[in-house]
Amino acid sequence: MSSFEQLEIQKIIEQIADQAVTSGGKEEVLSLRMITHRLRLERELNREKEALLSTIKQTAPSFSGIHNISESCVLASKQGVLSVEELVAISQFGHGIKSLQTYYKKRLTDMNHLSDLFENLYSDNELSKAIDDCFSIDFEVYDKASPALSSIRKQLHSLESRISNTIQSFIQKNASYLTDTFSTIRSDRTVLPVKTSEKHRFKGIIHNQSASGQTTFVEPQILIDMNNERQSLLVDEHQEIIRICRELTKRLASVSDQYQASYESAILLDSLFARAKWAQQRNGVVATLSEDIIDLKGARHPLLDQEKVVKNHYEMKPPVRLLLITGPNTGGKTVGLKTIGSAVYMTHCGIPVLCDEAVVPFVEEIFVDIGDQQSIQQSLSTFSAHIYSLKRIVDQAHKKSLVLLDELGVGTDPLEGESLAQAILERLLENGSLSVATTHYNRLKLLAKSYPEIMNASVEFNVENLQPTYKFIQGVAGQSYALDIASKLELEPEVIERAQAIKETSLSEQETLIETLEKQILNQNQLNEELAAQKQEVKELKTNLVKQQEAFEKDKEQLLESFRQKQQVELNQVLKQAREHLETIKEAQKSHDVLDEIQAITKLEPTLEKVEIISEKEFVVGDTVRIAGTNQIGLITEINKQQVSLDVRGMRMQAKLNQLQHHQAEKKQKKKAVRS
Repeated sequence: MSSFEQLEIQKIIEQIADQAVTSGGKEEVLSLRMITHRLRLERELNREKEALLSTIKQTAPSFSGIHNISESCVLASKQGVLSVEELVAISQFGHGIKSLQTYYKKRLTDMNHLSDLFENLYSDNELSKAIDDCFSIDFEVYDKASPALSSIRKQLHSLESRISNTIQSFIQKNASYLTDTFSTIRSDRTVLPVKTSEKHRFKGIIHNQSASGQTTFVEPQILIDMNNERQSLLVDEHQEIIRICRELTKRLASVSDQYQASYESAILLDSLFARAKWAQQRNGVVATLSEDIIDLKGARHPLLDQEKVVKNHYEMKPPVRLLLITGPNTGGKTVGLKTIGSAVYMTHCGIPVLCDEAVVPFVEEIFVDIGDQQSIQQSLSTFSAHIYSLKRIVDQAHKKSLVLLDELGVGTDPLEGESLAQAILERLLENGSLSVATTHYNRLKLLAKSYPEIMNASVEFNVENLQPTYKFIQGVAGQSYALDIASKLELEPEVIERAQAIKETSLSEQETLIETLEKQILNQNQLNEELAAQKQEVKELKTNLVKQQEAFEKDKEQLLESFRQKQQVELNQVLKQAREHLETIKEAQKSHDVLDEIQAITKLEPTLEKVEIISEKEFVVGDTVRIAGTNQIGLITEINKQQVSLDVRGMRMQAKLNQLQHHQAEKKQKKKAVRS
């Protein structure tokens, strides 16, 4: 089986193909395979990045009207004649291309890498209009399609009226000889349903009989000439429609090459935006290419339930060239292997990957050995098929290869299988391949201590519920958990103790030390995760406090603004009263003192608008006060809640308490305290 099949890429691209709008776009998606030319791949990934960004920021373009017009273009170029249906499809294609061009023009600055595809789109707007002027979207041919067709249709309409009148007259005169009172059409000619027993009563042409034999369809002599004329006009109509189609086809022939190239660009765009829509729905990203780095943050396998899948971080950076995933069977090792493999393969197809961030190496080949490789055709056992696959990989893998090996060395004696697995891994390192392998062999874990190019990893296993958590742990080898599971399932304690003793005697001092250290690392990792969770909780609390503070400040500002507006209303009332007094004083013109008062009050208007809110003070009747913002000094004569009456140099005025200030010369004893 190929890497394409073993990594189940077909299922992934079938999901993506469902997002394509055009049949050609779907075919483009389904034909996606690895691009092994570096520059071509970079171009494809850059295009996909722009398609994804445009889809996320706004929306994907509409591909409505984009049909496969290749056959029509070929026929037109060979001087054939397109049908009405084919010409309508050409018009719809032109409108679809125009829509894509409009989409592109609005996003020119965001589409440097997609520009060549969009700029290759071509639409003859005049051709589309000419077709639309002749035919409806339901393939009706308009009378206005040509003057000749309009004339023919008018003649037909007039003739149909004459035929109808003649038929009605005939039916009225001969109703007793007919089986029904309406005419019908046989072989494009108008006939009447005559009783079979009376079929020779009328001169004319007998066409056929009904299934029952009771009715014979007769074309009376009086209709023959009119039917002949009708047939002649119908032929003329058909010939004129063919002539119209021929003229429109000639116009297409002159641009057929541009239309075919435009179609190819349109379906490529449909394929790119289908991938973008698929990725947007799943929060995918376009990976960045590297030489020998794998860095998949928040990676998920595309075929798993995206609501339940566990995100993981897979990383390989120099000098590491082999990631060795160990642990119990059914622990999620293969899922990790396939997630890494599918991400690299998808990237080389120009498909976004389901990660938060992604960096993958450029490779020329991906070698995969997953699961049961038994070949019935070659009569090979499971182990033999496994070895046959490994031989091909070892012989062909090179520096620009990614090798994925699942359960390396299984299917034979454990000691020999373990030894064989180690030898193969060492050869892959010699070849310079990037490799990911899964195993449950204990000795292979020790390789990471001898080779800086090897990194151990594992998938977390919950001993409490005997289920894998699918959480990937880098830098720590996995355990088999066999004795833990046996204990959890209540196997006799004496048996478990004996098994533990046997295990300890079979382990070397180095293996025992490594196992102890790895357990300590796991415990430390758990503590680190708990600390990180607590830090995140504190961060969220801090964020909430900041939001609450901002909300409080906003509410405070709204209250202050409301209070300011209320004060402004009150100040406006004071201004109104002041203006009324001004008018009274101007009319009186009593004395020079009065004129002084007018000038003083005139100055009051602009300053009153700037009056600041005065802090709480006590005022009593008889206090000498100054109106804030003016030089007017007056005597309080009456206090009514917040409204105050003043005597200002013999003139009675009204003011608010919060507009008053104690005059420094005030010496009088307060008689009645009031708070403003």
